[in-house]
Amino acid sequence: MIKAMSFADLEAIEAIEKELFSSGWSLEDFAKELKATDLAKIFVLWLDDEIIGFVSLREIFERGEITNLAVKSSYQSKGYGRKLLRFALDTMSNDGMEAAFLEVRVSNLKALELYKSEGFIIMRKRKSYYSDNYEDAYEMAVPLGGNV
Repeated sequence: MIKAMSFADLEAIEAIEKELFSSGWSLEDFAKELKATDLAKIFVLWLDDEIIGFVSLREIFERGEITNLAVKSSYQSKGYGRKLLRFALDTMSNDGMEAAFLEVRVSNLKALELYKSEGFIIMRKRKSYYSDNYEDAYEMAVPLGGNV
């Protein structure tokens, strides 16, 4: 089940973030994003009584951005990331966004494959985008009824 994140979910989300990302968001970053309800939305994926993933969105004018998408490593490659991604795209489309954008590490081949399979295209490479190791990122986009 996917539902809107609450403040009670912060620690579970932070734990997933720390497990997966070397320079991920802090608990304070998530709390700040959660408070920015006019621009940001965070959804959590529950399996039984456990949060196993989440997706964070920002919607500004006609542009939707997926700012974070993560699934616990023990649940990866089982379709949960795709479920969160499709939920995010449907949400943005229903909210009137014309396109969705995201950034992804060039080395994150699993995520790149997922995004490409859902219609995302690489728009450009952002040099030294990540602060932990200065790795490049791809900026990717997919139309949601408008033009990219």
